Amino acid sequence: MLEDCKHCHSLSPLGQLPSLENLRIRLMDKVVSIYSNATEPFRSLKELDLYGMSSLKECCFCMADTAFPSLEFLRLGKCPRLESFMEGGSFSRLSRISISECEKLFAVRMQWNLQRFPSLELLTLSGCKDMVDSFPEEAELPTTLKSLSISRCANLKALNNKSFQQHSSLELLEICSCKELQCLPEGLPTSLNFLIIDNCPLLSGRCEKENGEDWPKIEHIPNMQIDGKMIKGSFF
Repeated sequence: MLEDCKHCHSLSPLGQLPSLENLRIRLMDKVVSIYSNATEPFRSLKELDLYGMSSLKECCFCMADTAFPSLEFLRLGKCPRLESFMEGGSFSRLSRISISECEKLFAVRMQWNLQRFPSLELLTLSGCKDMVDSFPEEAELPTTLKSLSISRCANLKALNNKSFQQHSSLELLEICSCKELQCLPEGLPTSLNFLIIDNCPLLSGRCEKENGEDWPKIEHIPNMQIDGKMIKGSFF
């Protein structure tokens, strides 16, 4: 772990530890960019966690698919100036991405091109104030996605119908602390096994069993938890 260094401006080059499997870089306020290249690859790196990097603008890895052949999990948290991430590669093993409180990165989410991650199964998005009624855009989410978690998106009012209709692999949908979210989308995939809704006051009543306006949209889901109460099935 690299943490809380107030005098470091750059982390280039990286990748001189060929056996490293987990790398956490946290609270390094003056680092603006992070680079790696194919000549100094993280051959064994499975998890990369960048958190509290208040000046970080680029997480741009040249020849990234070669430099990170084993990467499985990427977490980006509290990087408010970050505008791009993981450019230049397909990341064939990357299966989990978590992004929270990265305002500028959320603003350009249509440029993420998540389809380039052919193994992506879990996506967690949290703390996006600018996310409104256009998320996710059609074809924005890869069809391999099995779990989607959206939380603390204060201005989110609706979810895009078409985006969910095309996902036959989605198994878990979690929506938490989205207090302006008014309804669930039509045509939620039949593959959904788990639905979690918490602290979404406008939505909870609509999901009331049998009587809620959104109940016909979700009654096919075997396991549901709303505001901490099991409505159907079990999560164990």
